[in-house]
Amino acid sequence: MSDEDKKEAKHREEWEKRSREYQAAQEAERIRQEHERQRNIVQRLGRIVDPDAQEILEEEQKVQSIARQQLEESIEAVQAELPDKQAARIQKRQEQQAKRQVKQAKRQAKKIQRQERRDSGKKARRHLIRLFPVFCFFTVLTIASAYFISPYGKLKEFTVSGNEHQTNEAIVAATKVDVRDYTLTVLQNRKAYEKRIQQASPWIRQVSIGYQFPTAFPIQVEEYAIVAYQTDKEKVFPILANGKMVQEDLAMSDLPSSAVRVQLKDEKLYPVLSEQLLQVDAEIRDNIQEMKSTATKASTDLVTISMRDGNQVLIPLSELSRKLIYYPSIVKDIKEPSLIDMEAGAFAYPLGIDGKSEEANSSETGTNQSQITASVTQN
Repeated sequence: MSDEDKKEAKHREEWEKRSREYQAAQEAERIRQEHERQRNIVQRLGRIVDPDAQEILEEEQKVQSIARQQLEESIEAVQAELPDKQAARIQKRQEQQAKRQVKQAKRQAKKIQRQERRDSGKKARRHLIRLFPVFCFFTVLTIASAYFISPYGKLKEFTVSGNEHQTNEAIVAATKVDVRDYTLTVLQNRKAYEKRIQQASPWIRQVSIGYQFPTAFPIQVEEYAIVAYQTDKEKVFPILANGKMVQEDLAMSDLPSSAVRVQLKDEKLYPVLSEQLLQVDAEIRDNIQEMKSTATKASTDLVTISMRDGNQVLIPLSELSRKLIYYPSIVKDIKEPSLIDMEAGAFAYPLGIDGKSEEANSSETGTNQSQITASVTQN
């Protein structure tokens, strides 16, 4: 064993020895305190079980009578030797002393009685203090039991705000709260009810259930915005900002005038449509009237957009927000309704009477295409 190991072992032994000594000292101190406490209890009990004040007074009177007899005998002995005046004076002094002793004994008895009354009062107060928490606990338990047994424990009032497309009844029903559920149960499981509401409807973007004492539960709802409408003959289905189509058909007459109508063949394009439209400038988005899928082998997400100003735009859906920013600079150089091809570059072809593009072979059309390309490049 090395010197360092020996030193470490020695330190460890010394530390253990000191620890044992400290524990022994702590145990001795605890035993001393326990003995002191027991002695105090014994003394207190001894005082309580001592004879009452009347018995103490009788003992004192017995002692005083013995002392008085001894004094009288001594007085008689002195009176035989002293003159009558001196004997009378001594007798008077002895009687006064005896009276003082009696008064002192009475005061002592009264003091003992007062101390006993104080001790009994303190003991009663200690019992009351110990019983007070138990009384409070059973009082609260009784009130709580009465509350849960009564109909008031199951009262629930739901108010819904912030909803436009979902009814209050549908949102409350999505929580699946039973009329037999306690108010406290609803208060504890609000997060679970919020999750149920979000899962029940594609409209719900965010929901929060609050609490107002005693039984009110306000439900604050935030819905997804409608970015477009999928049209199918005379039926219309809203497409939300989260990329989901709501299976709630509307009449064509119910569409707002600024609605964007789409005819997409693949449902997987709905999230792309929502993402791209939300990134497009509001002025350009308001100019979009209709959007149809015109997919090709080269561009599977190619769409044809009919603008409200009479122009049409051929553009991949995934590049909508990136390329439509050039639309205002392109149309300012166009003087008649045209088809603007943004699939690869930016080319404009005049639209015919039937709305189809006509490829112009004249130099004027070539000049117009050059001007548009240069405008897009410059921007």
